[in-house]
Amino acid sequence: MTAIEGATEVPGGAAIYARASPPGAADRALVRISGAGAFEAATLALGVSMERERGTQCFDWALRGGRVPVLAIAMPGPRSYTGEDVLELHLPGSEPLVRALERALSGSGLRLAEPGEFTRRAFENGRIPLDRALGVAALVAARGEDQRRAATELLRGGLGEAARAAGDRLEALCALMEASLDFDEADTGHVPTVQFERLLDAIEPELSELAARVGARAAVGEPRAVLVGAPNAGKSTLWNRLVAGGRAIESDVPGTTRDALEGWWELSPGGMRVRLVDLPGFGDLAPGPGSSAARRAEELARERLGSAELILEVRSLDGPGGGTPESAANLAPGADRLVVRTKSDLCGAASQRPDSGPGAAAGEVWISAHSGAGLERLARAAEETLSRRLRGGLSAEISERFSGELSEVRERVGQARAGLAGGLELDLVATELRAALAALAELAGRRLPEDLLDRIFAQFCLGK
Repeated sequence: MTAIEGATEVPGGAAIYARASPPGAADRALVRISGAGAFEAATLALGVSMERERGTQCFDWALRGGRVPVLAIAMPGPRSYTGEDVLELHLPGSEPLVRALERALSGSGLRLAEPGEFTRRAFENGRIPLDRALGVAALVAARGEDQRRAATELLRGGLGEAARAAGDRLEALCALMEASLDFDEADTGHVPTVQFERLLDAIEPELSELAARVGARAAVGEPRAVLVGAPNAGKSTLWNRLVAGGRAIESDVPGTTRDALEGWWELSPGGMRVRLVDLPGFGDLAPGPGSSAARRAEELARERLGSAELILEVRSLDGPGGGTPESAANLAPGADRLVVRTKSDLCGAASQRPDSGPGAAAGEVWISAHSGAGLERLARAAEETLSRRLRGGLSAEISERFSGELSEVRERVGQARAGLAGGLELDLVATELRAALAALAELAGRRLPEDLLDRIFAQFCLGK
């Protein structure tokens, strides 16, 4: 391998790979590799030396029965998107060829990337702030010009830039206060209180800009909704009706659905769409704790419900009422919920308003998957629920966290201002400003909990 003169140590973990182009036939396909050992692994997989120096390399990859033209673009770390060694492989967009390349890379020790793992590594290595990382997901998912513009604004790093501008002013003000502690009022190095007050006033525009950024609305990613309920409540029939080309098996036999099915649910033409998941029924899938079906159902539920923004509790009007199974509620404690009463056509309720039938409660929608009654109302209810939840392209949890941190920044700055006016010692005023700086670091997403970061990047598509 050829080393780069003066190269610094490259951060990051073991090398990963993923296809970064859409599946299916095309003129060209792209497979991306990132991480320590990326060039060595590609050399082993392709049988051609991949030099660790920035640039392109064209070669023929020898496969059984022929040779495949490949263009390799090398981007050594830390000056790459992820901050790690990155290698992009371009080849003809043939599915068999791409699969052969993926098998070769896997056989050379590379691991298939998780959804969003490339962007997460860029974030963790300090290459992009959190708002720009979210902008990547937003741009991929944008459906319309308004969403594209909002996503582009996030991708430009508006929130991070505003946070850095305010942080720079606060840092300079803190340094000036701490330096002034060494001087008496008669000394040349003393800074009068009125100057500190003017500097605090100059920070306010940056804080106002931050407030506008945090409150801005943008569509980032598509939310996930999960159908839960007892076996035979009508989940698979409803999933088939809501998802174009739905293929779930419909049967009166409880426990027919054994795997989770996913598809896109278009809530409105050209508007919001949801990743809709049909899970196996809770309740009687498994006769005992050792049942493999029980373990499988629990694994599926844990994986899908953990990242869900909306739980659709499917309850049949011709069966027991019930509610969300306790296991489902525990796995998705932060998700919103809607009750969907199915089979309204079988109990004489077809002519009634789906949300005002006998016994209907707030947050309930009555529908018939067979006749289509109530499906538009269900879509509107889901969109209203999710629209309230999503702010600024972030989940409610992220938005609330950012809003809370911004409130703390402004409160600390206000206390510093009041302290100056009241003659508080400068070191105590500087302590308030240092606390404001720490809160600004939260706005940049540098100290978010690991589980929250997991949920953020799980919304990304593979290869991003």
